[in-house]
Amino acid sequence: MDRETHRIQEIDNGRRAERILESIEPYTTALEERLVEEWKTSNADDVAGQQRIRYRLEALQQILSDIENDRQTGRMAEKEQIQ
Repeated sequence: MDRETHRIQEIDNGRRAERILESIEPYTTALEERLVEEWKTSNADDVAGQQRIRYRLEALQQILSDIENDRQTGRMAEKEQIQ
């Protein structure tokens, strides 16, 4: 794949990531708030339960981070294309 084709693919992926983030934002925010509340109200001696909540939060954050990285890569590719 040549550089221009790769750049176009990065731009397309970035735009798709933008749409995904915009469409899931209310749901991911609500989920994060719910998980934090579950953690806050969990029994102090329920280490396994707290750990499960933490893993779920970390997974959510990693997914969002990966999508955000695609969005940023797409934006950089667009700027590169303009120059």
